[in-house]
Amino acid sequence: MDAARPNRELAYFVILRDALIAQDLAQIVREFDSDAHVIIAPTAERALDMLPSDMRIALVFLELSVKVTRTFDSAERIFARGGKIVLTGPGAEAGTNDFAAEVLEMPFLPHSVFALLSRLT
Repeated sequence: MDAARPNRELAYFVILRDALIAQDLAQIVREFDSDAHVIIAPTAERALDMLPSDMRIALVFLELSVKVTRTFDSAERIFARGGKIVLTGPGAEAGTNDFAAEVLEMPFLPHSVFALLSRLT
């Protein structure tokens, strides 16, 4: 699929526990936006450290455990760079926190990720 709105100045973070699933999600993002700068990292802090200082964030795909807190330490840094947070994983439920824009249920299919990307980017 060709990118609907490619933008070389935007980054996407994929922060999932399972490396294979993270790679799959990153590939789907690249299929949506062939110019996407996708960063796969173990934590949001690590991804933020890897991000060039002049690059804005489009979306952060973040897997949360079952013990969801209402706050997320890196949220303010992500928001300051223009990013929106998409939760996934067993702890991801709409309305359970103050920082997520949307929830991506697992297992995900490419068409559901494309639809989410079209809505939020």
